[in-house]
Amino acid sequence: MAEELHRRPNLIRLSRLVLSYSLRQNGRIAEAERVLASAAGDSRLGDANDDDELLGELAATRLMAGDAEAAVSHAERALRQLQRHRLMVDPFVSDLQLTRGQALLQLGRAEEALAAFRVSDEFWRSYDPNSHWAAEASYWLARALIETGDASNGKRMLKSAQAGLAKSPMPAHRALVASTSPTSRAHSRHAFVPPPQRPCGSVGCAAGTRSRRPGDSARSVVDRMSVRAPVPRP
Repeated sequence: MAEELHRRPNLIRLSRLVLSYSLRQNGRIAEAERVLASAAGDSRLGDANDDDELLGELAATRLMAGDAEAAVSHAERALRQLQRHRLMVDPFVSDLQLTRGQALLQLGRAEEALAAFRVSDEFWRSYDPNSHWAAEASYWLARALIETGDASNGKRMLKSAQAGLAKSPMPAHRALVASTSPTSRAHSRHAFVPPPQRPCGSVGCAAGTRSRRPGDSARSVVDRMSVRAPVPRP
């Protein structure tokens, strides 16, 4: 196995992204950050500043750690990398915009958050409208609508999104349902519950040419994982 990992460094990269995700889901943010630091410092995996998926996981981790400024910075760098490769029709773009939008909402930049959430919501409405990921995107769009003064549409959308999230197997989705419905900026700042962003990455692709087919990504691996299972320490 060690020899295989040495020959295929992308397996190392993918395993670290999935491990970081799993640690975050179990509330072990500091450990997730150590895993990501190890990945960023591994020369076999290329320049971390060019790795949109690593940047996306860094953004999600910093968001959960309460560092909204860093989360926005990492997410926007990842989006710039994706624009370079012209691969914008992708679930990962939706995830990045969801992370970016939540960080912007924490920073009081609700109009910018609204635009980010619309990207995510529109993707899921066309890709898989009945999934819990679609409900998650709709939830955050509703939050932003309420924050920007459209309480009527926001509250209606929020109620529908919560019904979808209640059926999700993800604990963080159910935590969103359990939290008090947002009605003011104070709720956004002080009762923020980050949802479970998913890591992306292809097992069998060379560096710089990672596949963007949803079935090839670590997201499909993570969606089959039980988030209640014990997570091995790195």
